[in-house]
Amino acid sequence: MPMNWRRHLLALASITYMTLNLLFWTPILLALLPFKLLLPERWKAPLHRLLNAIYRCGVGVHDFWLRRVLRVRWPKPLKPGHPEHPCLVLCNHASWADALLVQSVMAHAGYTIVALSKRKLMYVPMLGLIFFMFDFPMLRRAKQNPKKAPPSSRVASDVERIRQTCAKVLNLPAAILDFAEGTRWSPQKHVQSNSPFSNLLPPRIGGFSALCQALDTPGSFIADITIVYPHPCSFWEFLAGTARNIEIDLQSLPLPDLSRIDAAAWLTERWHRKDELLNRRHTPS
Repeated sequence: MPMNWRRHLLALASITYMTLNLLFWTPILLALLPFKLLLPERWKAPLHRLLNAIYRCGVGVHDFWLRRVLRVRWPKPLKPGHPEHPCLVLCNHASWADALLVQSVMAHAGYTIVALSKRKLMYVPMLGLIFFMFDFPMLRRAKQNPKKAPPSSRVASDVERIRQTCAKVLNLPAAILDFAEGTRWSPQKHVQSNSPFSNLLPPRIGGFSALCQALDTPGSFIADITIVYPHPCSFWEFLAGTARNIEIDLQSLPLPDLSRIDAAAWLTERWHRKDELLNRRHTPS
């Protein structure tokens, strides 16, 4: 659909609506903040259930706008697993809209989506409150001199931080979202990365391996999600309602045993499968 002034106004209305949704929940989260800070961990189960209900309500408000106003359609996949089991969500990354769609799918399954985030984002108003209340794993890269600290040392330090910050997720009905490509796809990035895939950037192995190791407990699994848009579009164009029918493929997989399986080979195989699904977009029906 071409972008005209009506489409731009709709995109602006979408941004305003979603911002107001977050603002509505902010005072409620602030009222719950003392309980989050003061209650012993063993007494926080009711608080976690309340926060999960708030999360699902917030996602539902977003879904109402996407489906009823923007007329976006996407299938509801089967629930990937039991929400008491930790989950790692793997997803391709073409647009910021990916996060809205993944949230909808996983909230329908009873999960709260969290993602590895930079600690400095904790100081962003409203965003930092959400990250803290929902136990987003926060990373703070140590300030190291690259001339003094070898790359292997810095990687080991990052892996240890991921392990430490994922510890809380093991006890919550939460799913950690991993956009393994590390950044949104674009034609320029595709060429620069010399990607072997037609529609994807090469996945980053380090973060995936660290997350698998951190979540390696009985019952943990991977929700492999592939989002196929009807045509390439920016987040602004998505909020303007230009992408109506979206395909979402979800496969539940056991967490790979990295002591027996090569992480790079496993992830590359999954990315070839995603690439085949995305190629359907260019195949005439």
